[in-house]
Amino acid sequence: YETAAGYGFSVNQTAEKVYALRLICGAMAKGKDKQIKQEEIEALEQEIAAGRVFSAEEIDVEIRKASDFLAERMIVGKFLQGMFVIGVIGGIENVRIYRRVTGYAKDHYKKRYLKKKLNV
Repeated sequence: YETAAGYGFSVNQTAEKVYALRLICGAMAKGKDKQIKQEEIEALEQEIAAGRVFSAEEIDVEIRKASDFLAERMIVGKFLQGMFVIGVIGGIENVRIYRRVTGYAKDHYKKRYLKKKLNV
């Protein structure tokens, strides 16, 4: 949310909440999923620019989809965190994931900000 606010986007808007969820999934995606998530994000950017508003039910669906997607990708790491010695490695993985997500979000918000400023 800090990244969004830093580039002038309000996460109080429903579409921006969905955008943030999709960015998190996009950052965690790999391989074929990465391209699919990227296409979804780009399509959502266009919808947001056109004034798209999401209902509470649609946001709930997006939260569930993001939750399921992340659970699939993080389950092994979280299991390993429960083991003492390996848990330290899992803690390091948390930092790596945080950096991946924030970097990915920063890149996308910066791109949107520049497009908005340049009227592209």
